[in-house]
Amino acid sequence: MQIKIGLPEQFNAQAAHLYWEAFSGKLGKILGPDKRGIAYFTDIMVHDQAIVALSDDRQELLGLAGFDLGNGGIIGGGINELIKHYGYFGGLWRGVVLDVFTRNVKPETLQMDGITTTKNARGKGVGTALLEAVFEKAKTEGLKYVELDVINTNPRAKALYERLGFEEISNDKIWPMSYLFGFTASYKMRKTL
Repeated sequence: MQIKIGLPEQFNAQAAHLYWEAFSGKLGKILGPDKRGIAYFTDIMVHDQAIVALSDDRQELLGLAGFDLGNGGIIGGGINELIKHYGYFGGLWRGVVLDVFTRNVKPETLQMDGITTTKNARGKGVGTALLEAVFEKAKTEGLKYVELDVINTNPRAKALYERLGFEEISNDKIWPMSYLFGFTASYKMRKTL
């Protein structure tokens, strides 16, 4: 396995599919159906805001982790891209709802912007390798913290992050929009480097 900063162009479509697979449970009611959501993600991936795991021969994408240093995350785009994919009215209301996910990156912090691996790579250390690369990226940037958000319906991920040294720093309820997103709360977690 090779870890690389930046998403190579040839893996853009695969990365969009992988990201959609990981987060469609949370975003599917807003950005679906699947075909449209994948097309939207394909269009707005920000390649330099990702760390990827590739097979040794660099022919297969095994996983990716998005990050935000205060200048945007792996999922870019704005209202214009939403309108392009969902029409004028559809783009506008989606923009308002998605604003819930907008976060300001705190000083001295790398904000994770999602992490996912392919089904075949799960349980093989790919996710841990990606997290370790995220920690190294933050250190290289001279940052003191890595923060991430994990939803309350994913206790296994929360337990993994705790084992890796993350601590819960807040628990944010999202009512009344929990129906749209499929979860009721999001935990903000932080690791001190």
